[in-house]
Amino acid sequence: MFNSKITFFSYSSGDLADDMIRFIQSKSFLRLNTDIFMTPVIDLGSSNFERIVKDRARSIMVMYYNGNCDLCNSLQNTIHDVGITFRNEPTCLIGRLNCDTEPQICIQQTIPHYPTFKVYSQHNKDGVVYEPGAYQESYSERNMTTFMNALCGTQRKMRGRLSEKVTFDTFKIAL
Repeated sequence: MFNSKITFFSYSSGDLADDMIRFIQSKSFLRLNTDIFMTPVIDLGSSNFERIVKDRARSIMVMYYNGNCDLCNSLQNTIHDVGITFRNEPTCLIGRLNCDTEPQICIQQTIPHYPTFKVYSQHNKDGVVYEPGAYQESYSERNMTTFMNALCGTQRKMRGRLSEKVTFDTFKIAL
């Protein structure tokens, strides 16, 4: 039988999934299924920003946000859906960074307002601000998917499906 003693711990470390996983694993004897923490959007912070964003093998779109921004909060679902679309594209990533908890990175990246979407392509790791369009198009899943397909040279449709334009010649099969 199990010992019925329950011990409560306060958590006050970082807000990234890796921080929470380390905390739970350090306090528990149970095996943790870490898949519940993995989202299609990479949570960026001081511990991983340089490594992920500056990787020349990948392009990444980063949403810079803060907790007091209503538009930022409403775009969390949109950026999640775009992340699902590109989940299986190893060279095309979607990330987000909370400027309330990481102000030094936001200052370094000269983030003018919230939300700001900045794109770091394989060829330009200084980043370029992504605006939805010259004709006031919205920050929609469709617009971001179209943009990321052009940036990454992919053929994804919303929710991760492949476009009808993809042929078997598109895939490289390693034997």
